Formats: sequence, C-alpha cells, structure tokens
Amino acid sequence: MIYVRDLLKLDTFKDFELVSGENGLDRGVSWPNVAQTVSIREWLVGGDVILMSGVGLKITDEFLTDIVIQAADGRAACIIMLINSEHIASIPQAAIDEAVKRGLAVFAAPWETKLSRVIGSVSMLVSNDRLEERMHSEFLDRLLSGEINHDDSAYRQSMEKYGLLGKKAVAVIDYKFDEKYLQTENQAYHNDRVMRKMISLFERYFGKINYLNQYNRQAFIISADNTEEKDIVNTIRTIYNIFIKENKHVHMRIGIGEIAQGLEGLKKSYDQSRIARKTINKSGVMFYKELGIYQLLFYIDDTSKIDDYVKEILNPLLIYDKKNNQNLIDTLREYLKCGQNVSQASQNLYIHRNTMIKRVEKIEELLGCSIKNAEVTNQLYNAVKIYDLFLKK
Repeated sequence: MIYVRDLLKLDTFKDFELVSGENGLDRGVSWPNVAQTVSIREWLVGGDVILMSGVGLKITDEFLTDIVIQAADGRAACIIMLINSEHIASIPQAAIDEAVKRGLAVFAAPWETKLSRVIGSVSMLVSNDRLEERMHSEFLDRLLSGEINHDDSAYRQSMEKYGLLGKKAVAVIDYKFDEKYLQTENQAYHNDRVMRKMISLFERYFGKINYLNQYNRQAFIISADNTEEKDIVNTIRTIYNIFIKENKHVHMRIGIGEIAQGLEGLKKSYDQSRIARKTINKSGVMFYKELGIYQLLFYIDDTSKIDDYVKEILNPLLIYDKKNNQNLIDTLREYLKCGQNVSQASQNLYIHRNTMIKRVEKIEELLGCSIKNAEVTNQLYNAVKIYDLFLKK
C-alpha cells in the first residue's frame, strides 16, 4: 500500500511544500489525476493525487477552498497546486483550514514542475507496489492455507524475502459495521479504510509486519524474536482500544495465536488465532492460550454433542430467560466468576445485594440443585463457559 508520506521520498516531490493537512499523510494513493475543471467530484475515484495548475480557470479563494472540500469529500489522497502569479498565486488560508479540518494534504509546487514527470513517478511507484503486494499476498495466502510444502524450492527464499523466518505470532481480525452507519454503495471504501487504519496501528506499535488483506481474510504476522507473548497480546489490546474509541460504529474481533516458528508453526498460530476469534461474541480480543482446556472443544467434529451437553444443564435457565425476558444466565456467570461472592457479584451487575440473593435462589430452584456443591459449581461453570463459546448469540 502506498501512502501520501511515501510520495515525499520521490525526487519529483523534493521541491514541494506541504502547506497543510499533515494529518492526511496516511491517506492511501491510487493514481495521479490532473484537475482542470470547475468541479472534480464526479471523476474522483478515491486515493487520487490531484495536480492543478489553474490554467484556463477563474481562480478565487472561494474556488480553491471548494476544490479542497470536493477533494476531501471524494476521498482524494492529496492535492498539488502549481504556484504562479497569473494563475494560483497562493493557497488561501480558508483552503488551508479546510484541509487541516478534513485531513487532506495540500502541496504547493513550483510553477516549472513538469506534470508528466510527477505523473510518471507516482504511477510507477503505485504500479510496482501493487505488483509486489499481489505477489506478497498470494504467498501469504498459500502459506497460511497450508498449500506450501517444505519441498518447494522457492519456499525458504520467499520466507527470507518477506522476513518470515524466526519467531512469529499471528493475529486475525474481522469486523462489522452498524447497519445505520453503513451505506451499501460505500462498503468497499469503509472496508479499505478499516484495514488501512489497522495496518497503520500495527506498524506503529510493532514496526515492519506482514499482513494479508484478501477477500474476507485479514491476518497480521508479528515478529516475536525479542518479545514476550503477553506483551504482544497487551499491545494488540491497546491497538484494539485505540481503534474502537475512534470508530464506535465498527464491531471488531481479534484472535491471537501463540508464538511459533517455521512453516508449520505459522500455520498453527494462524489456526489458533482463528479459533480464538470465533469465541468472541461481538467485539473484543482473545488470546488462544486464554481458552485453556476449552480450546480442545474446537477440535470436536460433532458440535451437536456440545449443544446437547450445555442444554441438558442450562436449559431451565435458558427457557426461563427467554420466556420472562430475564438474564439469569448472566447472573450465574458473574456469581461463579466472583467465587460465589454475593456482594462482589451484585456490585459488578449493578444490582442490590438482596436482588442478587433472590436470583441465586431462583437459579437453584430452576436447576433443582445447590450451587454451593463443589461438583455442581464446576459443572455449571464449564457449561456456562461452553455456552459463551459456542451457543451465545
């Protein structure tokens, strides 16, 4: 993926001045376009590097400000304006303010800039990156799918090329948008925006990473040669919290596999991360090791047996909750989590202690047993945990 900040490394950009919108340097670049019309909205495709000389146009402060707004609304990558006293003499403050507010980078370029050279250098950079990214993605796809074997002569060479040797941990993500937020026609743009943000966050905290963003598969491969598993997990939870805080309309699940090494190890960590992600009901982060003994359940082919086991134990509560619009399952879960401490459980559920006592009594009545019995407690805890992992909607 090419970002606006990558363009700054090009020789053709060395004399350009970033006038505003430094917070827009992480916008993705798709292709260069020359703007010589009053309105540019209708032909923007997203990620456009817009070049504007102003020749043949009536240039006013209002016009340039409106062009910035159109570019930002059209999800352009940046605008490059050629400065000349006869055309665009300067970039007005109102346009600069709009660019800052909307996170759009605006460059002032010398009039003698050769547009053909800029277009050529940007096009070459994007084309080379797309080719390399496609090759990279195809290799990772084959790697994580288990399609590569040790006898493949190009296997180790590619592993070395992409920095996949050594200890690695795999994290996978998926996400959904609030229906009221998402417009069908903009889904591709929103998906791209989520992934760009996540890639940016992973790179900020982990440095160089490998990532796969292909169809409905998103995976991050993190170097772990000098990093503890707990630090990787805590960092990913930090990344998740940052993202969710800024994007409350997105429900994201992240599963994390154990640190592993080599071809088989990477595949194993990837499979673990997918299992961990499945255990998350709506949003959150789960590390495979945190599943403990429950991770074994995901290797059982006949999941109907799991359903039968849970329903045999918890069905009286499930039926009661559905019929009476109650939440005795949540009460039982919290009560067991707190080691049967009524006061702590009631505080966590924000209910009165007496209400908690009555709910526990109701649970015991429906189940026909005493929760204070150690064997019963253990059985109920396991049933609730399995319910959360497999059956909870």
